[in-house]
Amino acid sequence: MACVKEVIQEIGFGGDKMRIALAQTPCKLGDKEENIARMRKMIERSEADLYIFPELYLTGYMVRDEVFRLAERLDGESVQAVADMSEEHNAHILFGMPAWDDEIPGVLRNSAVMVSPDARVQRYDKINLASFGPFEEGFYFGAGTSGTLMAVSYTHLTLPTT
Repeated sequence: MACVKEVIQEIGFGGDKMRIALAQTPCKLGDKEENIARMRKMIERSEADLYIFPELYLTGYMVRDEVFRLAERLDGESVQAVADMSEEHNAHILFGMPAWDDEIPGVLRNSAVMVSPDARVQRYDKINLASFGPFEEGFYFGAGTSGTLMAVSYTHLTLPTT
């Protein structure tokens, strides 16, 4: 049986509070539709301003060569499905996915994507790819080039450069 852990944390920003749900929940390898359905279940069972799902949650981490078939652009149907959830629940959703680079054809990135209720889509591409032991990120992904500052409601989040 898989472990599902959800942590709700309230963080204050100068009098304003933000509820953040950390959703450490298993995904089904290679099944984007099922993983979006699991995201929906998690979002529907708790109330938060920001939901955070794991790295490569959309496809699963160890899909190996299937990553090229499963990858999408940020205007793809999976991101749109998550954007619809974001609007429906008036919440930001951050999740990991393999995403095609918008500027360099054929380059795939290990991306953290955040969709917002106002239909904004923001992205961070992982810089330091793990390529040791069982990790083969360097074989499949091109490294990102800089950190990202993402706007969330009345504040910003910085995603680390690791």
